[in-house]
Amino acid sequence: MGGLLSSHHKKKKKKQYQVSESDRAILDLKNARDRLRKYEARVQIENEALTNQAKELIRANKRDRAKLVLKLRRYRNQRLVQVDDQLLKIEQMVQNIEWESQQMIVVDALKNGNQALNAIHSVMTIESVEQLMDETREAMEKEKQISALLADAPLTTINEDELLNEYNKLELEATTNNVQQQQVEKEEEQIKFPSVPQAIPNHIHPETEREDQISSNRVAAVLATS
Repeated sequence: MGGLLSSHHKKKKKKQYQVSESDRAILDLKNARDRLRKYEARVQIENEALTNQAKELIRANKRDRAKLVLKLRRYRNQRLVQVDDQLLKIEQMVQNIEWESQQMIVVDALKNGNQALNAIHSVMTIESVEQLMDETREAMEKEKQISALLADAPLTTINEDELLNEYNKLELEATTNNVQQQQVEKEEEQIKFPSVPQAIPNHIHPETEREDQISSNRVAAVLATS
């Protein structure tokens, strides 16, 4: 059971991450480029070591061996030149493959677009478009004819007596409203409110009330003595 599940998972993973031929070629080229760069770095280190070794042999007065070391270094330098050429070619190849891959994407997009256009054209043919345009022109012509007929149709005869009666009715209503309004304004002008008294009446004046009280007291005193 576990083996079946693991195999199914591997198949699903393999199907999910499919690598195209161009991707595989680019990957191989980049791996080769990395190996060449590592080789170039190692050769440069070895050349420096050979240079130091040649200097020591010269100081030790071993000229023949020093010349041999220098020849070996020159041979390795030639190899470095070849490595640089190969790196350049690899870079050019990677760029070309990537460019062609982009071109393929563009071509596939154009292909899909053409298929979509062909599908649309199969539904919307030239004959159907011409028929639609003819129907549209016929509908517009009919609309123009109907509009012309409506424009030329005579208006309904107006009854002058009815028009005069309506005018007299409106005039009477306007006159009545004006008379009523004038009557209301006249009545409002005739209405006068009583004025407020400026002096206090005698029967409520404080001094008058006090004098009346004194007189009443005197009369009561006279009656008491008699």
